[in-house]
Amino acid sequence: MKYAYPAVLTKIVEDDFEGYSVNFPDLDGCITEGDSIEDALEMAEDALNLVLVEYEDTNKEIPIPTSIDNLNIPNGAISSYVRADTDKYREVLKELNKTIKKTVSVPKWLNDEAEKKNVNFSKILKEGLMEALGY
Repeated sequence: MKYAYPAVLTKIVEDDFEGYSVNFPDLDGCITEGDSIEDALEMAEDALNLVLVEYEDTNKEIPIPTSIDNLNIPNGAISSYVRADTDKYREVLKELNKTIKKTVSVPKWLNDEAEKKNVNFSKILKEGLMEALGY
């Protein structure tokens, strides 16, 4: 499904961060931020898609977008429509989560011990890679 929702971008200046927060008045909890307007809008598209996929998957009623002309925009904030395509977003998620086969080498004794204990090699490798990469 394709959607367009109004978003409100507000400049943030804090001790260690300067950028923009983005919220969607029609969607509770749909907020994000970015280092620049461009980054904030990219993050907003991702957040919007993520929330709308959740709404679709749980059969939660999807609110009708408010006209951008009817928003109460704080002084200095920017309003913009953000587009979402949940069908396309699902395809991207599916591709990102697709598993691939990797060939690895381990010492025979380690392989033998792991097989005795029914260790799931794929799970261990995935967990180890995620930890090493900080995920």
